[in-house]
Amino acid sequence: MPSSSIAATRPDNFNMIIHSGMLETMGHNMYSSVAKCLAEFVANSYDADAQLVDIEMDFSAITKEKEIIRNNAKEEKKKGLRKDISAVYDPLPEYVSITISDDGHGMSPSEIQNYFMAVTRNRRKDLQTGEQTKVFTESGNRRVMGRKGVGKLAGFGVAEHVKVKSKRKGQNFATLFEMDYGEIKDTNDLSNKKFKATYIEKLNTESQYTKITLSKLRCDSMKSSKNSINRTLARTFLILDKNFKISINNEPVEEEIIEWEYTYPENATEESMGEAFVGYEKENKENNVDDIDTFPFKYLIRFRARPNDHDADEQKKKVRASLPAERRGARIYSHGRIAHGPSLLNLHSGVHNFHAQDYMECIVIADKIDEFEHDCIVTSREGLNKDNPIVRALFNTVTELMKESLKEHSKFRGQVIKKAIDEDPFSKNILSPLQSASKKTQASAKKILTVLGSEHGIKSDTYKEMAPIVLQAVNAGEVLSDLIRQETTPKSIPILAEAMAELSRIETRDLLKLYRGRSSAINTLRKLHNDSYDKQKGKGYENQLHDLLKENTWLIKPEFGSYLTSDKPMAHLCQTLDTELAIDQKSDLTADNAIENEEDKTRPDLVFVAANNNTHPDTIVIIELKSPGIKLNNTHLTQLKTYVSKTKRYLESKLQKEHNVNVHGYLIGTKPNSDTKSATQQLLQDEMKSFGPLSPFKVIDLIELINDALQVHQSGIEILEAEESRLEEDLS
Repeated sequence: MPSSSIAATRPDNFNMIIHSGMLETMGHNMYSSVAKCLAEFVANSYDADAQLVDIEMDFSAITKEKEIIRNNAKEEKKKGLRKDISAVYDPLPEYVSITISDDGHGMSPSEIQNYFMAVTRNRRKDLQTGEQTKVFTESGNRRVMGRKGVGKLAGFGVAEHVKVKSKRKGQNFATLFEMDYGEIKDTNDLSNKKFKATYIEKLNTESQYTKITLSKLRCDSMKSSKNSINRTLARTFLILDKNFKISINNEPVEEEIIEWEYTYPENATEESMGEAFVGYEKENKENNVDDIDTFPFKYLIRFRARPNDHDADEQKKKVRASLPAERRGARIYSHGRIAHGPSLLNLHSGVHNFHAQDYMECIVIADKIDEFEHDCIVTSREGLNKDNPIVRALFNTVTELMKESLKEHSKFRGQVIKKAIDEDPFSKNILSPLQSASKKTQASAKKILTVLGSEHGIKSDTYKEMAPIVLQAVNAGEVLSDLIRQETTPKSIPILAEAMAELSRIETRDLLKLYRGRSSAINTLRKLHNDSYDKQKGKGYENQLHDLLKENTWLIKPEFGSYLTSDKPMAHLCQTLDTELAIDQKSDLTADNAIENEEDKTRPDLVFVAANNNTHPDTIVIIELKSPGIKLNNTHLTQLKTYVSKTKRYLESKLQKEHNVNVHGYLIGTKPNSDTKSATQQLLQDEMKSFGPLSPFKVIDLIELINDALQVHQSGIEILEAEESRLEEDLS
């Protein structure tokens, strides 16, 4: 080989090549949802000292074109032209676009080149000193949000075409350029890629702005509704800077109106938060106690009022609700932007009053966390780096504050509910049989009601169903006391009293065993829910749910005792009803005169008899189960209504007219999201709004069923353990 060729294979230096795949890695893979993408551009507007950011997007056109693309994808899959349609990122037509416009200081051509086009540029670093001293915006009035220099790629997360138009105050022209993913995706080195600049002349020198237009929108990146985008942007930006305004289609982005019942520290507000300190080991120091430093942060923990509380009218219920699971816990902000959460951090389910976290929101302002030399925020801005010891220290401190707030909130609700019970007609009525009981027994009974009322609200169905059942056990203990008081032989009274106390202790232990045993069923149900939701399984999980609820009917409602039938054709259901209800026991149930003929395989999953007496049950409950991985829709409700209607007609034909049996239907599964785009899910939501307290139909979310069962039984265990301890003391 010639020496010149050998030399050619041994260069003195190497150049780094940046392939177009970086746009996919740091664009689409990091910002695949439109809400996250918009948040990045809004942050850029904030750093440009903008007072207003306006987002324009046609949601109806997006929905229409998305449906067309997904239907085409389904047809292509049927023809074998596509392997997978779980995620479809085909571009929408170019006429469907999103624009983000702000009134910030804009960019000159040189700033576009040196700042906007410089990927991963740390905007806080002074290029001459290398120090992170550029921490304020151009006006000096704001701390900058940007740091990593990758947010500018967010546009390629949801679109294939990005157009940038920007104008500086004092200049009489605007600069415009466009980037198309289709044109640059095969570029071997992005540093060599050129984007043509266009200049729009003779403009007002006083104007300033930047306008980003996203087109060729990726189909499945457009899942967010207007409401969900509003919530994301409001939670991300609006809590800290009241002078920064965001609008979507000329409607202001606003935080939802919420009624708070308790704040921690007491009387704290967004303007006057509590203050705490994080202790951490100084960087580049040996590990000893003298090297511990601290930094301050502000916090506010608050709890939503509950819709089923005693003072909730229809108007108040509109601003009262538990938080969705993904919005519970701490939101940690740094320099005006959310850096982590919402997250429960290290809060575990064994914490006192843990289930109040369903209503808890924690706001943390920790500017220092984004000022350390080593970045504590992960590149995708999806949260803080949990492996960082400073972050861990912050998490531990905030977790302890949330624990303390839960404890104080429990005391607060206990006092409020005690007073409400004294004034509530229903509560006073079920307590009245205990008026002749001992003060200790009355106190225990009221404590039980306070626990149930604190967790569920004294106007809730759960409270009204559980309270009488639990108080019956208290009343039974008083009957034994009456027997003791009626004993006339003085010597036998202590013996009988001890025997009765021992009997009470045995009963208490048995009830404790029952409640503790039921915990395993609740945990099984929770695991089944999580597995099914994660894996999106169908009938297999329905069958497991069916078996679990069949064996543990109290999970649905405490008074449900036994099921009639399960997973059988309707004709067989008629036979079971005929036998169990003691009516017309020798009737001929052939395929011709049954509710439906044998070809009808429609069937409910479970049927319960809720009865006032054993001879004539007054209510039949049809249960229809759906796998948690499948969102409930109106088709499922229609199916349930069909079961109920068939059962009603059969019972009307078989029962005597003077005995009326109510037939109720329960649909159990995963409720649709509030912002669902599915027409059948929206129809179900409309139906649910029409359900009143006396409606024969209920739609129950499986996770609500789990949480209710867990709360009731954990409270019962706490009360029974305390009672067992008291009985031990009495016997000793």
